[in-house]
Amino acid sequence: VANQVADAINKGFEYLRTNAWPILFLIGAFYIVKTKVLDVYFTGAPSNTPNRVRSLEEDMRRVRLAQQAEAQKIAKKAAKENKAKEREKKHKKNVSASASSLKKDQGGDTMGYSTGYNPLNPSSGATCRFRPGRKGPTRGGG
Repeated sequence: VANQVADAINKGFEYLRTNAWPILFLIGAFYIVKTKVLDVYFTGAPSNTPNRVRSLEEDMRRVRLAQQAEAQKIAKKAAKENKAKEREKKHKKNVSASASSLKKDQGGDTMGYSTGYNPLNPSSGATCRFRPGRKGPTRGGG
């Protein structure tokens, strides 16, 4: 088996030795055909010709205008939605404000208790409360 593998390798080297120049010529010709013909054919015409550049610029301008029009359309739609949301929010705020003022007028928020000042209740909203003094020595010379 090892003899057959060595024999196949020797035959391969013999073929390369006898046909090296035609193989190199075919590889070079394929490379030239690929770079000069096939790549240009599949990617389109070269973009450095003046007519092609003008055509590409016109297409780009047309596409950008279409994109800008679409963006403006979306912006207008979003502005309308935001305006409607603001209107709805303002309406809810007005409705809740009128409902809370109606409750206060009817005494609904107080639950039966007076909202006035009560000196016996420490949390009645009085501004004069006991505030303990500073702890520690006084600053001074005495």
